[in-house]
Amino acid sequence: MHVILGLAVLAGSLYTGHRFSSATFGGLLHLGSAIILLAAPIGAAFIAYDLRTLGACVLWSFRALFGRHGGKKSRRLMLEDLYAFGRAVRAGRAVEASEVLEWTHEPLLHDAGPLVLAKTPGAQVAETVSTLAYARMAEIRSAEEVLKTLSKAAPSFGMVGTIMGLVDVMSNLQDFTKLGPGMALAVMATLYGLVLAQGVYVPLATAVGELGQRTAVASELLGAGLAAIADGRSIYELGLLAGQHGGQDRVATDAATATKEGERAA
Repeated sequence: MHVILGLAVLAGSLYTGHRFSSATFGGLLHLGSAIILLAAPIGAAFIAYDLRTLGACVLWSFRALFGRHGGKKSRRLMLEDLYAFGRAVRAGRAVEASEVLEWTHEPLLHDAGPLVLAKTPGAQVAETVSTLAYARMAEIRSAEEVLKTLSKAAPSFGMVGTIMGLVDVMSNLQDFTKLGPGMALAVMATLYGLVLAQGVYVPLATAVGELGQRTAVASELLGAGLAAIADGRSIYELGLLAGQHGGQDRVATDAATATKEGERAA
């Protein structure tokens, strides 16, 4: 189904772009070139990837640009939720621990936390977190791959538009008044393809890739923390691990949290 949809989008964009190639050309704005370069790479992506993968690409691109997932703030909030969950478990307050799992914004903590409440050994909890993190990382890598494909497709379809424009020019050599639209399509299609590739798709792919790296670090911290809670160990060691990834400010924050835990225990 997605292949048929992609072929339809691809053919429709090329046909429509060529039909509008004679539209009024004003400065850097050319409707025919814009139609081809905005829609044709998307059509190629529909052919190569299923709708679920493309949907995940849109979702992770949005999160990489505007979301909290994977950033320093997200990691800080995740650690705060993890400490709150750990304190509740150590104090035997299962209801409070369940409430933490309900309002946390970290999906891995929400999904793997109940294993700790069910007295699952730490090694199994860590393995479960690793499996869930792998599934998330697979989606992020797929999103990055889609964006890299688009970054390669955009200049290619720019060349397609250029060839279409040159064909129009060659067809109208006897009437110089009709050479303008073809030349506009030939030049602007190449320009739009390069701008889309280097100004949109490549930066998006880089942002999603960096999000994946930060997500992997956060998953490692979460797995270590939940395993420590499940085994009844102190999660202060998690602060040291976070400091290795996030700097001395995380160590200071985690040390302060651990001090508060000690004061409550006393």
